[in-house]
Amino acid sequence: MFILPRQNRLSDGDANRRIAAMAGLCSLLGFLAGCATSQPSSAPVQSPIYASLAATRMDAASARDLVNGYRHNLKLSSLTLDPILMQQASNQAQSMAAGGDVSKGVRTDIRARLAAAGLKDRKARESVSAGYFTISDAFSGWRGSPNHDATLRFEPATRMGIAAVHKPGSRHNIYWALILSD
Repeated sequence: MFILPRQNRLSDGDANRRIAAMAGLCSLLGFLAGCATSQPSSAPVQSPIYASLAATRMDAASARDLVNGYRHNLKLSSLTLDPILMQQASNQAQSMAAGGDVSKGVRTDIRARLAAAGLKDRKARESVSAGYFTISDAFSGWRGSPNHDATLRFEPATRMGIAAVHKPGSRHNIYWALILSD
């Protein structure tokens, strides 16, 4: 047993206070460590624009809302989802995924494809890309590219179609197509 010299000894009251403080500190540290490792009772709700398409399907309405928010800030018209444009975007994304690359899978001119689908004499623009796992990332990539941004800013547009195809093991994994039309 170690005994402190008389001048360094603590009174019984001081020693008890220090022991209580140390016990309190240990309890607090234990509580904090438990908080850091415990799981929340429910998972946080994640916006569909940040959902990885490797694990889920794309939410077209959320994509539309994201594009519309951007267009609204530019004082451009809002877009509605169009079933024919959605199908054409899906066909394009599937074609790129089948080809394993954006350039190998791009089909004929967008206006020719829309005319063949019954939408003749339409003004339209299309953006394709690959490798983005979320709507948010794809949108940011499009917005950061002058050619793709021109599609997002296409003034006569009132309708849109968007699709993403996940092909695991392919060069880019995710293939995107966005079509805007009047």
